[in-house]
Amino acid sequence: IGKIEIFATRYFLNKKIQKMEISSILQVVILDLIMGLVLLITLNLRFVNPLTNLQQSSEKIAAGDLNHPINVGKSAELADLAQNLVIMRDAVKEKVDSLESEVDRHKKTSMALEKSESFLRLIIDLIPHIIFVKDANGRFLVVNKAMADDLNSTVERVTGKLHSEVTLFPDNAARMLEDDQRVIKTGKTLSLSTEFHDDQGLHQWYATKKIPFNAPDGDKGIVGVSIDITDLKLVEQELEKTKNYIDNIINSMPSALLSFDKEFKVTQWNHKAKKLYGITGSEAISKPLDQVLPRVKPYMENISRAIQTGEPYFFPKQVTQMPDGVVYEDITVYPLIANGVDGAVIRVDDITEHVRMEEMVVQSEKMLSIGGLAAGMAHEINNPLAGMMQNAQVMLNRIQGDIPASLTAAREAGISMDQIRTFMEKRGIIRQLEMIHEAGIRASQIVQNMLSFSRKNYSGKALQDVAALLDQTVELASSDYDLKKQYDFKTIQIIRAYQPRIPHVMCEVSKIQQVFFNILKNCAEAMQAFRPSGEHVIFLRIFQAKNRVQIEIEDNGPGMTEDVRKRIFEPFFTTKPVGKGTGLGLSVSYFIVTDNHNGIMNVISEPGKGARFIIGLPLT
Repeated sequence: IGKIEIFATRYFLNKKIQKMEISSILQVVILDLIMGLVLLITLNLRFVNPLTNLQQSSEKIAAGDLNHPINVGKSAELADLAQNLVIMRDAVKEKVDSLESEVDRHKKTSMALEKSESFLRLIIDLIPHIIFVKDANGRFLVVNKAMADDLNSTVERVTGKLHSEVTLFPDNAARMLEDDQRVIKTGKTLSLSTEFHDDQGLHQWYATKKIPFNAPDGDKGIVGVSIDITDLKLVEQELEKTKNYIDNIINSMPSALLSFDKEFKVTQWNHKAKKLYGITGSEAISKPLDQVLPRVKPYMENISRAIQTGEPYFFPKQVTQMPDGVVYEDITVYPLIANGVDGAVIRVDDITEHVRMEEMVVQSEKMLSIGGLAAGMAHEINNPLAGMMQNAQVMLNRIQGDIPASLTAAREAGISMDQIRTFMEKRGIIRQLEMIHEAGIRASQIVQNMLSFSRKNYSGKALQDVAALLDQTVELASSDYDLKKQYDFKTIQIIRAYQPRIPHVMCEVSKIQQVFFNILKNCAEAMQAFRPSGEHVIFLRIFQAKNRVQIEIEDNGPGMTEDVRKRIFEPFFTTKPVGKGTGLGLSVSYFIVTDNHNGIMNVISEPGKGARFIIGLPLT
């Protein structure tokens, strides 16, 4: 920090001492003493005191009193030293001030950081969801209280551990580690739903998101957030169970149910709707209603009005032409008015069988009334018919036989009976009389059929094999003269579909065979007229339908219009030319089945698609 140089000379003292009259030795001694005293005084004044002051100042400064003054008096020799020490003191003071400021700043920063860390810890511990940070090896670097609680542990015990060391589900630890490694390797966020369960039946579900991170020092790891969705999953399962239950109810209903929202997009489509319209739920849902079911277009305005007014709207007995025939439907629109939901539910009931049953009831009532009328007419006709037939028979007997009264009358007239018979034959009178008698017999049979309308006959009923009766009737039809001559019944292809082991039914053989024969004859006539040279097929089906045996006879003939189908069982109704039919065959068959055997009889037909006659005979 400096240097001190001291210069002393004996020149001045030597001259003074030499003037004194003392010995030379004494002069030297005196000179040395004086020089030493002078040196001592000089050192004290010039060096020792300033150095002492300098030492004391240095000690004060060293003790931390950087503001302590440095005083070396008038010592020029120590002035530079003192100045340098002042410079050093000021520099140290500046450094100390700077250091104190830095220390204070760091202290404040440390306190702020500690406060921020405590605040962050408080926040993540208050978050009810699991938060964790893992390193590349899968060790927990940071976990919150929710994570520790989920593991039945503490934050301190979990931190620094592998997941396999603390998890309650060790079987899933390896899979979770694989997920962590994939996130770190790909650098992509992974979202997953995880289910955990143990041997004690504990079930938990978590929705987890794992995010990769790269620390500035090169370390890699993941930040994860998991939400316990067990309660949500249980609610979802309960909702799914409830939904399945409701869907099962909806799909089990015999009516077609379909719903739509305010934009007329289908939202519900049950199994009956699928069966009725041939459209699956996946094909219908989310599509416009009129696009899925074009048939509802005429009703759209009324459906909109029903939604606006909140009042149900009913479309009864709507007729729809389906590939399998005419279908009758009752359509009801129920607006959705609960909880502010806009839309409606459409219920479609297939009432085709109901309509046909109503038609059959009406037809049955009509035929019962006609039957009563026919019975009265039959009794009125029977007497003159019997007289006509009797008189025709008497005339034939008198002409053809050698009755004495006839011979006597011929002789009186001047002719013989042979001449009379010859004349009658040549004029065709005998043939005409025979035709009158045959017509009378036929008329008598018609009268008998008419009488069958008004009475039930249970005589002769026994348990019978319907399949055997139907096969016997087919054989009879094959050998029938008219059917062989006009329609060649043996060329008709018969296709049988009989359910095995059909129970026997209580019936009257002759009458049931008459029903079968009448239907087979009508089928043969219809097919011949519709397709003279084509392939003729009759389908025979027998099966058990609940509490009855059902017989179906179907042809591939011309079919019939709806108007004809409704009247086909009416007495005297026929589509044949005049003189070709009486219109009583099917009507008599109808009464044999319905009145005499308490069964049912119906026909399903469309133009160009043949006719299917259905007969149901009760089992009890």
